[in-house]
Amino acid sequence: DLDEDEFVKAFASFGPEKDIRTLFARIDANANGTVDWEEFSTYLLLGAEGQRKMRDTSKNNLFREAMNTKKARHNDVHKDLINKMIYHPKLRKYMTAGRDGMVKIWNKDNFQVEKTLYKTTAGTGINDIQLIKKYEQVAFCDMSRYIHFYNIHTNTLDRVFKCKKRHVVKEKSYRLEKRKRISNLAMISMLKQDNMGDNNEKFDKLHSSIEKRDYSYARRVINEKRIKLFGSAQPVLQKTEVPVVVLEKMNDAPLRMDCYFPKNGKDCMYIGTREGVVKMFDITKPQMNRVKDYSIKAKAALNKPCKSWISSINVADDIGSVILTSHDSSIKICSLDTLKVVRSLRHGHKQPIYSAKYSAPLRILATCGRERDIFIWNPFIRTPLDKLIGHAAPVVDVCFNSSDHQLLSVSVDKVMKIWDLRNFKCLQTIKEKSEFALDDRLSAIHFNEEDDTLVLGSNKMIPYPMQRNFSQFKPFYVGLKAPVTGVLIQEKYNHVVTVGVSTYMVWELYTGKKLFTHDVHKRISHAAWDSNQRRLVLSLENGDIQLYNYINGQHLKYLCNSEQNEEIRTLECIDYDDKHRWIVGGGVESRIFMWNDMDDNVKEEIQIKSKSLPQDILCSCAIPPNILAVGCNDGSIAIVDYQTGSIKKICPYEPPPPDLIEMLTPLNHTASNHSSPTFSNVNPDDANTILAKQRQIRGKINSYSVSMATQCESLCYLKEKSPILISTSGNGIVTFWDYSTLTRLLSIKANPHWEAVTTSCVSENNYLYFTGDVEGFVNVYDISRLPTTKPGHVCTMDASQIRLLYRFRAHVKCITTMK
Repeated sequence: DLDEDEFVKAFASFGPEKDIRTLFARIDANANGTVDWEEFSTYLLLGAEGQRKMRDTSKNNLFREAMNTKKARHNDVHKDLINKMIYHPKLRKYMTAGRDGMVKIWNKDNFQVEKTLYKTTAGTGINDIQLIKKYEQVAFCDMSRYIHFYNIHTNTLDRVFKCKKRHVVKEKSYRLEKRKRISNLAMISMLKQDNMGDNNEKFDKLHSSIEKRDYSYARRVINEKRIKLFGSAQPVLQKTEVPVVVLEKMNDAPLRMDCYFPKNGKDCMYIGTREGVVKMFDITKPQMNRVKDYSIKAKAALNKPCKSWISSINVADDIGSVILTSHDSSIKICSLDTLKVVRSLRHGHKQPIYSAKYSAPLRILATCGRERDIFIWNPFIRTPLDKLIGHAAPVVDVCFNSSDHQLLSVSVDKVMKIWDLRNFKCLQTIKEKSEFALDDRLSAIHFNEEDDTLVLGSNKMIPYPMQRNFSQFKPFYVGLKAPVTGVLIQEKYNHVVTVGVSTYMVWELYTGKKLFTHDVHKRISHAAWDSNQRRLVLSLENGDIQLYNYINGQHLKYLCNSEQNEEIRTLECIDYDDKHRWIVGGGVESRIFMWNDMDDNVKEEIQIKSKSLPQDILCSCAIPPNILAVGCNDGSIAIVDYQTGSIKKICPYEPPPPDLIEMLTPLNHTASNHSSPTFSNVNPDDANTILAKQRQIRGKINSYSVSMATQCESLCYLKEKSPILISTSGNGIVTFWDYSTLTRLLSIKANPHWEAVTTSCVSENNYLYFTGDVEGFVNVYDISRLPTTKPGHVCTMDASQIRLLYRFRAHVKCITTMK
């Protein structure tokens, strides 16, 4: 075996010493500091294969594996397929309508069900759901002929529309808590779903009670089956009466809806039925505010009804048209005002059309159906522009990613395809591996352009995060094409490791040359060095922790996490002494975990667990010899003894103190540092748009809501200025602490508008302190005047000991890490 110095001496004639040391790091697969013959021969034989893999992994796909989300409870997900998904940008919530008659609200971040907004009692499915942004409502229709309008903020019912036949008596006031009526059809449907027919005695008794019209027994049995089928989660119910708006001459149940809000005129809703009829009704605010039941007539009706039920309605107000598709394979372009058919698109589908979407920015229409092909149309031309061939099963839904000129489609065999609309070629094909209940197929697709996430729908939501559009990069660009979530510096070899969503890259620090790329095929939550800076420790979103030789991608160790799906968000590798070496992680379940790193085992179990902290752990900082400071999501800071797992002190979050020091004036003060940030190589209009979007999404915190963003974002320990610990928070405040007593020493407002300070670091000599914020600004503080307090003495500070040297804009978007 050769150690590093012996290896450099033996191969000194082959090149510069720096290159030889880098070669040693590549060959030393297990990162133990020596190279044996097996490692050397393996590198010579498989070196070319490694380079090929590196080239392959550099060809990033648009979509990686599905995001690993916490498994939802059985009663939370839909009991049947999802018909449609929508996204509300203000609430940052998804809403789904299912064939099980439920409307559910989902969290955008973890894709878990937050509540059931509505659950029908008639045993019918929800056909369509629409977001009405103007009135802050969501509307959905079902086969019971009702259209419900719910307020999206209060989750209460505002109005009910009902279709009415020609000879129906005056409709009475509608109650959500009305007594459940049992129909033979509903009972038979439930018996089939629950297979209760196998119990002959119970089935005969139920059937006999129905024939005798003795519904007391039947009602009790059906209620029990309803709870078993649909779960015990109850929707938000409204106890007060709401008026019913009766839609005159609507002879069938509504299947599809869409709305139109003209600048000058009355707001309209287009409703399509099973009979192929489409009618337009007035839904303006004055009528919506009425408190008594009333009837309204259609403003317009389709003059040439379709021969089968309506499968989609798309309002294209940019071209003044309504686009209708039907199961009779017809596509009709109609007038917005009169619903008169302007033109019919032909020579396309010959079988039923399942879905159609219109893209206003691209002005094209995409339709899909039973014959497995997707047709692309110009609404002004009667024949299709192109036909996308590739699916092997009927295509159930399509959606647009207009900003990247892409179309996304999904078929019943759980295959998703991404198409480039500039050349009509398939960019990527993904086969969903999950198995679903019921039909085991996908039924809906939605693309969220706010965070570039593709969501598939079955009986639950499956998110696929998208990488950035490759067209934003120059042809010679070789870096990460996804947000950088971590940066590590290897001081001995002068290497830099940049960590992306699921890939890391190794670079030479002074030349910028890319040395290595490795794809771990899962989303990376956090990255850290081991104590020798030879192994890369990666925490993955499913809770696993993997150790790699950073320079060649060799997998070295797996740290088991017995807590399933407990994501580790922070890592510290601590070399306590010659006999103790630990890897410490903090999880979303508010606990600290410790693994022994002294042995060369391929697999390690958790050695020590701490008690639960008040909230999820976001950041940590190791303080010699055995202290770990952790910051939590609620702003609290805790001091933990990582050798025993005991929690020594907890300091809960406190509102901004009265003696808060206002933002210091930097020495490089200019007008652009505070009010109008400058962008390099960015159009001013684009820069303003970026800033506005950032502040809308991240929340530009004002003095009234500064207590709402309390999370502790980063921690830094000043080893040369002990016992000082520095924390940053989501409300833009930097706080100095005496960690030995968790006493607050000083608080500074870091940013002019309370922007969140997302990361920080300190120089090795503890003379300079750096912060990065959500809008891309970097602050550089001179902290060389801070005192060093002897053990047992009280630490004191004042504002004169801190100076803001520089404030400059380093990035257009949020700074995620600093070293």
